[in-house]
Amino acid sequence: MIGGLAGLISVALLAVLAARDPKRLRNHPGLRGTTPHSKLRRRLLAYASVVPGVALIAYGELVAMTIWLGVVTTLGWLLVITLAPRSNQGADSAIADAPLDQTAP
Repeated sequence: MIGGLAGLISVALLAVLAARDPKRLRNHPGLRGTTPHSKLRRRLLAYASVVPGVALIAYGELVAMTIWLGVVTTLGWLLVITLAPRSNQGADSAIADAPLDQTAP
């Protein structure tokens, strides 16, 4: 329970960090007017997102820390996939359009 809650806190901090990521803002045409976080704020958010896991280790809650790690990893990837810009052509159609190598043994 505590590991999941700590994971949600960390992911919330990572979401704030990712929402105004400078590289994402440069590459996403709809967000060009948004200003990125300062370097200091980005570092503080990154360090703060790790604090719940370090606190779990400090209190000896290793099972909760493992749950925290799983929650942060899973929801972190979900966050990345959600915030990624959409391409015009999906990967499936690119693979389907690729020519077959007829010379392979």
